[in-house]
Amino acid sequence: MSSVRFLSLLVSIGAVALFVATPAAFAVPKIAYTVGGDGRCDFTDIPAAVAAAAANPPHTIFVAANATYSAQKIAITNQDVNIFGGFPNCSTLVSPTGKTTISGAGNGGQDSVFYITGTSNVTLSNLTITGGSLPSNKTGGGISFVGNGSLTIAESSVFNNSAGSGGGINVNGSGGSATLTIGANMFITGNIAQDSGGGIRVEGNTRLFVLADGIFIAQNHANAGNGGGIQVIGPARADIGSPGAGNSGVINSNTAVNGGGVSVDAGQNTGQDATLRLFSTDATRLARISNNAASNIGGGIYLKPHTLSFSRYVLASVCAHDYRIDGNVAMEGAAIYADTDSSVASAAQGGFILLEAGGYDFCNPETPESLGAVACTLGASCNMIDGNQAIDINNNSQPTDGATIFEQDGSQLFADRLMLRGNSGGYVLRNTGGSNIPVNVRLSNCLFADNQLTHELIFGDSGAGLSMDNCTLANDGIGSVDVIHNENAVTITNSIIDEASHGTLHYLGDAGNRHVSYVMSNDITTLPADPSIIADDPLFIDMAHGDYRLKATKLGNTITASPAIDFAAPVAGDDRDIAGNPHDQDIGAIVDRFGVRDLGAYEMQPITDRIFADSFGDPISIVY
Repeated sequence: MSSVRFLSLLVSIGAVALFVATPAAFAVPKIAYTVGGDGRCDFTDIPAAVAAAAANPPHTIFVAANATYSAQKIAITNQDVNIFGGFPNCSTLVSPTGKTTISGAGNGGQDSVFYITGTSNVTLSNLTITGGSLPSNKTGGGISFVGNGSLTIAESSVFNNSAGSGGGINVNGSGGSATLTIGANMFITGNIAQDSGGGIRVEGNTRLFVLADGIFIAQNHANAGNGGGIQVIGPARADIGSPGAGNSGVINSNTAVNGGGVSVDAGQNTGQDATLRLFSTDATRLARISNNAASNIGGGIYLKPHTLSFSRYVLASVCAHDYRIDGNVAMEGAAIYADTDSSVASAAQGGFILLEAGGYDFCNPETPESLGAVACTLGASCNMIDGNQAIDINNNSQPTDGATIFEQDGSQLFADRLMLRGNSGGYVLRNTGGSNIPVNVRLSNCLFADNQLTHELIFGDSGAGLSMDNCTLANDGIGSVDVIHNENAVTITNSIIDEASHGTLHYLGDAGNRHVSYVMSNDITTLPADPSIIADDPLFIDMAHGDYRLKATKLGNTITASPAIDFAAPVAGDDRDIAGNPHDQDIGAIVDRFGVRDLGAYEMQPITDRIFADSFGDPISIVY
């Protein structure tokens, strides 16, 4: 904890020193109970200090690092208390200089290191909480909170704890609402759940906030269940906005059967939604779910909804803005798996994947900005899903035919400004649904590029609907004859499909459900006959180096420009391209074909104030 955060404490301690030699009538109240191994400490035992703080103020406890705290089972019931560690001794209380280790090893294996109940508001700081080891029928190896109020933990480590569920921390909001706030410089690592929630598990009426810098939830394991890093069980919800620790993503290198990084499970018993909201609080260091592994499905994120009746269901959703999901692995759904629940006959509900998609009240009980969300900067891999692999980690990491994003019956994927790049597997996007249980996919301003696949890029069966607007599909290694396979309904507008030697669309549905216009593709034989659909080279700036913006250069009086610039009819409103630039920008030197809207993910912006543009005899760009 920084000395700035202890400023008020310094003032208090200074006041105490001033009054040491004054008459008793001028004595100031005690500022904290102290625990440690020297003669200046009030207690040698943390539970004794907690009991004293419960009986009489102050409600703050300083724990020195000059003693061993093992076999700990610290109970806090209906109590507001702050426990700060890291002080070298009970005489030096100005600012923590490290962490105090509190271990549950040897406590009998039936109790969490910290067990919080009732209406309690607890702050923990500068502690290392370890050694909690609970049986399979108990939750919260390091910390268990069952009740209402708040738990805030910062500048600490929770590592090498285990339990049936919630290996590191378990919070169950009951009898009211509870919040779990993971503060700055927190390491939650190496925890194990025999079932689900390796690092953190939240359930009941609980909100989890992971927003501060320096948070690392990593190398946790859910051995037989869901959520290696975090499990969210409805009606609980999680807000994750931390940029992580250094260059490492906040949810990193965790493992589970399903949902290696995060599992979002609708509440079967409570019948209430579960929601993960992912956004960034640092414009250049995004909130990332990285390098997690599932032995079954959902390497990065797993969504499990629940159907209560034919017309009533419980959602499991991810709502993401300015995020990155990279380097995750699973047999199916390497980045995201949206599961379904068809426990009620003739009915099913799938997961909701909402990526830069607004207008959904359940995503936003308050705005992300009110929690510190900021827009990421261009070049910060904004809204990127990349480097995920469909592999079987139980079989020598053999490749599978799984997809990067997989949607089961009744799932929804609404995405704007989405990039899917450098992933490998069977498909980038696959969705499956029965004829009465549709799967809807709406993509706008998207880029699919440089993926290596054994089947189609996008595959939808008889229950899948696909809508794609202002998207670029290019330079993917595709193992199938066609780029897109769909058996139900397709709408493709204002888009570029540049996948050499592959047919654009294999469509098996009713002709009345196929709508294609303003498209440029290497293959138009599989598309409807329409003057707005042409075969041409889109002329990317530098496809070899991954730059899929459109080229427009000038040399003397000669213009060399992508035929996809100023191609389509304008669209009313202030919509934005994948880089956040406005659409419908007229490049005056280029003749409009049908209008001023560019095809594909990028709308090229005119450069009008260049000086000495042709001074060196090289082509210069007239757009950016």
